[in-house]
Amino acid sequence: MSQYTKFAQELKYLLDNEKITMNGILDSTNLKTRSRLYEMVNGKRETLKDFENILNIAKYAFPDTFEEKLEDYICSLAESDPSRMIVVEAMEWADASQRDELTDFVVDKLKNCNNIKCKEYGNVYYLHRQLTKGEITAHEALVASGKLGLKQMETVVFSRLMVLYKYLELRQFDTLSDMARDIHSEIVENECFISRSYSSRIQTLLANMSLTQGDLINTRKHAELAVYESNNPRFLAFGYLHLGNSYLFESFEKSKEKLLMGMEHAERYPERYKQLRRSMVFLDNYWNKGQAYLNHDSDEIEDIQGIIYNHIQNGRKEVALDMLLKLEDRNQNDNLKGYHYYFKGLIDENISNFYLSVKHFKLSGDKFCVTLPLVELQKRGENTQLLDLLTI
Repeated sequence: MSQYTKFAQELKYLLDNEKITMNGILDSTNLKTRSRLYEMVNGKRETLKDFENILNIAKYAFPDTFEEKLEDYICSLAESDPSRMIVVEAMEWADASQRDELTDFVVDKLKNCNNIKCKEYGNVYYLHRQLTKGEITAHEALVASGKLGLKQMETVVFSRLMVLYKYLELRQFDTLSDMARDIHSEIVENECFISRSYSSRIQTLLANMSLTQGDLINTRKHAELAVYESNNPRFLAFGYLHLGNSYLFESFEKSKEKLLMGMEHAERYPERYKQLRRSMVFLDNYWNKGQAYLNHDSDEIEDIQGIIYNHIQNGRKEVALDMLLKLEDRNQNDNLKGYHYYFKGLIDENISNFYLSVKHFKLSGDKFCVTLPLVELQKRGENTQLLDLLTI
């Protein structure tokens, strides 16, 4: 019976036209022999055992379109027979890559499959998708997962991992840190694709949390581990983002190097690229190194603030103040207000604005950026003991 997938047909076409080689395909995998590859390429088997091999083959054969090729392939696998671990691994890749429609499609197939282990993954990822969409709370997700009677270590781990994103969002850092470290200790010995992906998720979460708390040593440790452990562009981009941000106030060159590396991995992912670009804007402004990354086409507050900061650093304070005042009618969260009053203080030299900046940065839970107004207050001779108290 032929199991000729579109993915295999396209591989065979490239091989027949000498665009790629079988040695090249083999080298991209951890396979020892070509036999399984020949079977797949010639339609005698639908897939390989491990999704990571398929992922690496796609990257080798279709470097510019590998995600689209994988999406079609994953859909065909999930449609034909979802009762396989490779489909579970593909679901984790899709979710970690934020390919939401694909994830929902595979989750539905796994939830309704006949394989008990695969079905268990489908059920817990279904809760994760509900949580991500805001349909249930973190508490409801934990209660619901407890009722599933999960038997596998990986599904138990993911049932706790999925709520960590909400704890980060809610700034519940103690809970996040304790749970993340407990989870990581359970998966660190397992070298399978899913465990490594879970580990990368945890490392990026801990790097983000550590940076927000102003803990630069742990930010770099976790971000470097995320970069080292992953080949997922999302985790690589976030790893380099957190590394670059950790050097913002210390070293222009180190920060720029890491942020540019992150931008390379985020070129095809607009939201990730936008975050890295904004960090580049702040870096250039902080060290007054230019304006190459300013976004004049955006109406988002973060991008307008980047332009305002550039005006301030280049002596155009009246223009900056005019733009800043126009933003005061718009809804801003505490983190944005922290920057707002910091910039206002730089313009009018009024220390009360720096104190307001401290207030809002602290309300947002950002112990890293609160150093910006604190340094300005210190420069202006404010009481050192009082400023030390404000850092707590």
